[in-house]
Amino acid sequence: MLVQPLSWYSLHSLTPLVWGCPEEGEGAHGGVDWASLAMIATVARLLCRELTLQNEYLLLENRTLRSKIPGRLRLTDEERRSLTQAALAMGRSLMKEVVSIVQPETILAWQRRLERQK
Repeated sequence: MLVQPLSWYSLHSLTPLVWGCPEEGEGAHGGVDWASLAMIATVARLLCRELTLQNEYLLLENRTLRSKIPGRLRLTDEERRSLTQAALAMGRSLMKEVVSIVQPETILAWQRRLERQK
């Protein structure tokens, strides 16, 4: 069985468990289940730490592998499309820190070219 990692969306769906359902006579938020809130916050911190460590490792691994490849990488249109979608999802500032196999400007050029092809 494949277990999907928790994401913001899956944690967000736990909101009714944390805030409870309002009952008659209570305010709009109902009662707060502070034990659940603390548990969710702890899980979120652990996930964030784990993802940060994974990202740091993958960045180092990519830079190491890239240094072993002489010259330019030849990418297919599908690879360019996938890289463009992933990079743009990060936003430009984070993309400039993370993208290492091409220049961030190249990703933006790919995006413009892909939009013209539509």
